[in-house]
Amino acid sequence: MPTNYRDDNSLELCVDCLSKLHATVVDSEAAHILIVGDFNCSPGSRFKKNDFIGFANDNNFIVSDLHRLTDAVTLCKREW
Repeated sequence: MPTNYRDDNSLELCVDCLSKLHATVVDSEAAHILIVGDFNCSPGSRFKKNDFIGFANDNNFIVSDLHRLTDAVTLCKREW
């Protein structure tokens, strides 16, 4: 996913990426689909609450970080 800078352009790029993923899912004849990776959206962000969760629900996907990473940090920025 594109980096979410919390601006309108970032939101548009993320929604466009989800649209492409959705088209891939719809066109697939696979019995099971797994999409893994860093989706660059933090809990509570407008992208995650609206578009990302809607995409997951519409495609019957499970967003595992919502169930497994309670109060966890997945990124540590190191200043050198």
